[in-house]
Amino acid sequence: MMRAVVRLLTILGIVATAVVTPTVGSTPAGTAEAADLRLFEAGNIISDAVFFDGWAMDANAIQAFLATKGAGCRAGQMPCLKDFGQATANQSADAMCDGYTGAAWESAATIIAKVARSCGINPRVLLVLLQKEQSLVTRTEPTSYAYEKATGFACPDTAPCNPAFVGFVSQVYFAARQFERYRVEAHRYNYKAGRMNTIQWHPDRDRCGTSEVFIANQATAGLYNYTPYRPNQAALDAGTRTGDSCSSYGNRNFYNYFTDWFGTTGAITVPGGIGAVWEAEGGGPGYLGYPVGHQFCGLVRSGCGQHFQGGSIYWSPATQPLPVSGAMRAVWAAQGWETGFGYPTTRMDCSLPGGGCGQHFEGGLVLWTEATAAHALNRAVKGAWDAAGGLGGPGYPTGDLVCGMAEGGCRQQFQNATIYTSPAGAGAISGGIGGFWQAQGAERSWLGYPTGAQICSAEGCHQPFQRGTIGWTPANGVQVTDGAIGGLWARLGYGASAVGNPIGAMTCGLADGGCRQLFQKGAIYWSAGTGAASVSGAIGTWWTGQGADTAAVGYPTGEMVCVAGGCRQDFRTATATHTAAAGVRLTNGAIGGYWYGQGAGTSSLGYPAADMTCAMPAGGCRQDFQHGAVYWSPPSGTHGVTGAIAQHLVDQGGPAGALGYPVGEVACGLASSGCRQPFQGGTAYWSPGTGAWGVFGGIAGHWAGLGAERSSLGYPTSAMACVAGGCHQSFQGGWLGWSPAAGVRVTSGAIAGLWQLQGGGSGGLGEPVDDMFCGLTGGGCRQSFQGGTIYWSAAGGAHTVAGGIGGHWHALGAERSALGYPTGEIVCTANGCSQSFQNGQLGWSDSAGVRSVTGGINIYWAGQGGVGGALGAPLTEASCSTGCSQTFRNGVVAWSPTTGTFAVTGPIRTAWSAAGGGSGSLGYPLADAYPVPGGTAQDFQRGRLTLDTASGTVTRS
Repeated sequence: MMRAVVRLLTILGIVATAVVTPTVGSTPAGTAEAADLRLFEAGNIISDAVFFDGWAMDANAIQAFLATKGAGCRAGQMPCLKDFGQATANQSADAMCDGYTGAAWESAATIIAKVARSCGINPRVLLVLLQKEQSLVTRTEPTSYAYEKATGFACPDTAPCNPAFVGFVSQVYFAARQFERYRVEAHRYNYKAGRMNTIQWHPDRDRCGTSEVFIANQATAGLYNYTPYRPNQAALDAGTRTGDSCSSYGNRNFYNYFTDWFGTTGAITVPGGIGAVWEAEGGGPGYLGYPVGHQFCGLVRSGCGQHFQGGSIYWSPATQPLPVSGAMRAVWAAQGWETGFGYPTTRMDCSLPGGGCGQHFEGGLVLWTEATAAHALNRAVKGAWDAAGGLGGPGYPTGDLVCGMAEGGCRQQFQNATIYTSPAGAGAISGGIGGFWQAQGAERSWLGYPTGAQICSAEGCHQPFQRGTIGWTPANGVQVTDGAIGGLWARLGYGASAVGNPIGAMTCGLADGGCRQLFQKGAIYWSAGTGAASVSGAIGTWWTGQGADTAAVGYPTGEMVCVAGGCRQDFRTATATHTAAAGVRLTNGAIGGYWYGQGAGTSSLGYPAADMTCAMPAGGCRQDFQHGAVYWSPPSGTHGVTGAIAQHLVDQGGPAGALGYPVGEVACGLASSGCRQPFQGGTAYWSPGTGAWGVFGGIAGHWAGLGAERSSLGYPTSAMACVAGGCHQSFQGGWLGWSPAAGVRVTSGAIAGLWQLQGGGSGGLGEPVDDMFCGLTGGGCRQSFQGGTIYWSAAGGAHTVAGGIGGHWHALGAERSALGYPTGEIVCTANGCSQSFQNGQLGWSDSAGVRSVTGGINIYWAGQGGVGGALGAPLTEASCSTGCSQTFRNGVVAWSPTTGTFAVTGPIRTAWSAAGGGSGSLGYPLADAYPVPGGTAQDFQRGRLTLDTASGTVTRS
């Protein structure tokens, strides 16, 4: 059923394309024509509609054809084909053929007809195949070999035949089946329809090479899969004869025999992308009409084309298939088709102003209006036309390109301008500039041809020519700029430059033989020693005020450069800079060279903020910039200082201060994103968290030895401060102190904090005399200073021990004593001094020196106000037996486990002491003294003492 549908579609295709071919019972008479190999298309040798028409001839028509073509045949080893017959076997149906029903005897014509219908291959194709392979149709005295290899099936050019397929019926059947297989299983074979294929010219690929062919249909692909060589031009030119050593003939001969015997190899098809475009344009009923010839390929750059009644469609690998018709095609053809004007790159566009049409090609543009007709613009003309505004400028062309002018020039007339081209360039001529040029002699004038478009703005116009530029302004008319000044103006951008358009002619005879030309916004100067340079803006105004070419700075040697909020321009002896804040400033010499080396206005310094001053120490100079300063002196050289370090240098008194001149560049990328810069007297360090500070002398050396900013001290956080006894400086992680006797010592943490609270090196402690030492009892630390020692413990914090108390504590064993670490600072009153420790206090008086107060007595004494309280300073150490007692300036404090702690003072103390104190007859006090009528009483373990206030006597009860 499927094969029937294919046949129906084939027949309909033949009718639709108006190809008249003989059907069942017809003969080739009247349809054959001599083969014209100029019409051979390598990519479309035969159409699918013809090739796969298995019903094109019946057995009778085939027999008649064989009789006609074999009329002169004489039997030889085998009968002539018109007389040949054989027994045939059955063949099972498969995806390629409907099978074959054998018979005891069948003629060659019957075999061919049955095979053609079974496999859907045109019997004419099979007849041509028999002829081109073994000449069996016309051969006289045929051999058995010719019948065994009748169609060449399974007989490759480079190997022996396969004996499994010998014999006439096998050769015909399996050849037809193979062609159908090429169609059904097209993906399996080398040559494929609908794409470019690489096909050899000859079996000797290395010697003869390959070609690229777009195969238009499956029939042609099948022929190449069967005979994989393309006839070269020599084979085609030879007709039926021999070509050259790289010629192949199988597919040429197929085309020759088929065309000679049966006429056309198929209807004119419109395949591939060209066919898709043709269909999209309306096909045969559309404006292109029907094809008038086959699609042809092998054009320049592997392109293809096809002509139609109303136009053509062309394609190349670089361009899509596009139609060309009407006047556009006529002009394109006059330009040489694709070889002269390239392939079309756009469709024709008829929506242009004034009812015009245009179409782009690789080589240019074709434009048409009813009034101007169609004309081509080549690449050079089109480039100038586009630059001049296209249809909005020169408008439509009114004539073709005219060449043969001076120096190989050409011109083309447009509605509003004339475009000239030459090897030097192209441009549209119009308006006042065009009139001036024409008056000078046009292309024969000293200016030569235009090399670019005329560019206009609100302020004026200009156009470049071979040997100069013509400028025009409404106020000053036409001016010519040429030579070095004209060249510079061109490089600057002509009228769009900072100087604008010329307003006067060039003037020479200036200083040093110089020249100048004035422009709308400035001037361009030239001298032999400096070349051409423009001046404009504030710097130009300043230089003109200085005398221009006679100014002390001389001629400009370069263009003004404006960037980062300022401008600069080099002159012969200096550089002038300008900012809104500082106006015009000069920089030169070593400082100017340094500034340039750093990046000038884009550097971290910015632009000069003041002129250079040289009234500096050691014959040095300085120039202030927006973000710093540059210093120079004979011993230090030239260096810039910026940001916070620059301000610190100023705060230190500049080069006359402790830092002196910078001797190196700032180096950043230090720890915590810090920076440093060396100076004659020290080094300035900066970090985001600390600001900028200088480090000097021994402190700087010691800090560097510790690792500088990478050490635990980090960056400096203050300036170095010095007093008579030494110097010190704070850092992020502590302090460095220096004294003549002890050198430099590190102080950090809580000890450093307390040291600073007490005035640091300027306080009573003075500078540190040794390094902080940790690893004491309980993990404590200590550091000695000129005026004392600071101890720290986790329990007590940091505290100073000094003087007599400090000496006494140290004598007791310091932190290893019963008192432990200090927990408070020394407190002094008129009565004496005291200091608290973890397990007690030390009290001092001028009469008794230092005494320890501990335990319950310490608690009681501290509760009474300590050395500043009623009891005053301790006069003795505690004395203990069954309890303890300690004498203070104004009484005794006694304690026992059973009574607690109480003070005994005044006359009661005297009586109690006379009775033996706590060890005497009264024992320890049970409470503090309390008032009674007429006096005071105090209870003890074994009695009471009462003081009569009036008489001063103490009685016991």
